Amino acid sequence: MLHASIVLQQNNFKAMENINYPVGRRLTTEQKQDLITKWRNSGQSKKAFCLENNLKYHTFVTWESRSKKGETKKSKLAQQGKSFAQLKIGSSVSPFAELNFKGGNSIRIFHSVPADFIRSLIY
Repeated sequence: MLHASIVLQQNNFKAMENINYPVGRRLTTEQKQDLITKWRNSGQSKKAFCLENNLKYHTFVTWESRSKKGETKKSKLAQQGKSFAQLKIGSSVSPFAELNFKGGNSIRIFHSVPADFIRSLIY
């Protein structure tokens, strides 16, 4: 019985080495998409892929489902010619504060903020 436990632990460590993501932490959308792509290219079942990569099966299925829904929404919007429009702030709006940095970068703040907030941007 103890031997089976040790083998299982060794397999989990081996599976964890295959993944370059922090275990026990939230993954970014890009990291999730990367795993979904790897699964699709692997030819494995979802369950086998999850076991090999130390992922919770139901969590992975949720990511994959949301990924499909996102792709569907994006493709429908693209077919309809809908997209985001660039928003330009009129020149009549004056910033509350403007911070100019070396190299030409600047930050414009359009509402009142505490001085500590501005200090935090500088230091």
